[in-house]
Amino acid sequence: MRKLLITFLCLTCCLLNACFLRPYQPNIQQGNILTPRQVQQVHLGMSKDSVAELLGTPVLDNTFDDNHWPYVYTFQRNGGPITKKQLDLYFRNDRLVRITGNYQ
Repeated sequence: MRKLLITFLCLTCCLLNACFLRPYQPNIQQGNILTPRQVQQVHLGMSKDSVAELLGTPVLDNTFDDNHWPYVYTFQRNGGPITKKQLDLYFRNDRLVRITGNYQ
């Protein structure tokens, strides 16, 4: 009976301890990492080659529209909320015609 009680107490302590301990969760960073300086250098009229030289190619490949380049970046600190930044570049006749997004 005493061994059963000790086992039960040890098991209860282990289970309660698991409720308060959080496992290690690393920072997760994915996508295109762009500096504010790089984003400021992008301007209308640039060619696709110039944009690719300045920013690199986008991680996401838009297979349906070759004239839309989405640059996406996400960051999650220790399992918390995900921060998302996106820069969308639109081309016509191999020239940049529109810039949208919240990448700053």
